[in-house]
Amino acid sequence: MRVPTPNRNVLTNPCTVGQGRACDGKSPITAHMLSLLPSLQLVITSGTEVNHIDIPECRCRGISVANTGDVFSDDTADYAVGLLIDVLRKISAGERHVRRGAWPVNGDFLWV
Repeated sequence: MRVPTPNRNVLTNPCTVGQGRACDGKSPITAHMLSLLPSLQLVITSGTEVNHIDIPECRCRGISVANTGDVFSDDTADYAVGLLIDVLRKISAGERHVRRGAWPVNGDFLWV
């Protein structure tokens, strides 16, 4: 689901105008939006991708752009290994067996 880009009234509200803008990657940071924020010096996105930010326009305006870089790489690798162990050892399947009450009725979960 696409989050609508804030309108001019929201962007020019004194509470939202400043030297930095954080974004989540759902709303594009376009040249038009940048023109509404003349004092903007920094755009920070909460992910690794910057496809939603008009990088050439930011460069022309001297606006720095930052993202999370590879900060989540270790966590992603840990999660992938955890999922692999879960699938190979059928940990989630065994947990579902116990939660649905099949253990007392059917006995131990067959690790097949």
